[in-house]
Amino acid sequence: MKTWQILALALLPLLGMANDWRLIEQYRHPAELAADPVAAEEEKFQELRGFLPPDASVGYIGKKHAPGTDGVRNFRMIQYFLAPVVVFNDTSRELIVTYLAEGEEPPAGLSEQDWTLVRDFGRNVKLYRRRAQ
Repeated sequence: MKTWQILALALLPLLGMANDWRLIEQYRHPAELAADPVAAEEEKFQELRGFLPPDASVGYIGKKHAPGTDGVRNFRMIQYFLAPVVVFNDTSRELIVTYLAEGEEPPAGLSEQDWTLVRDFGRNVKLYRRRAQ
């Protein structure tokens, strides 16, 4: 074996240990891990997920026009947070989940004549049921 090959093989474990040390340092500070924005959003939906039956399907009206939000991203995250409940981006279902920005009014189609508030879960998360016709 040549000298450069021996040196390369000797450096390989050192590089691996350096990478391990970087990971240890990254996870040594739990306060930084708690700042995960997706985990903070998911926490808002824990109670709703427990409230809905796993085989339910719901409509969704969400933060589409709030500054700094992406409506499609929010919808996909809600689908993930509420799984196995099936979430549709419409109002044609019997149940609708709303997640609106602070102070944002529900769309005009969500009137009290057609929908009843089932439960306000706080943090701008609400569940509505279509009124019987």
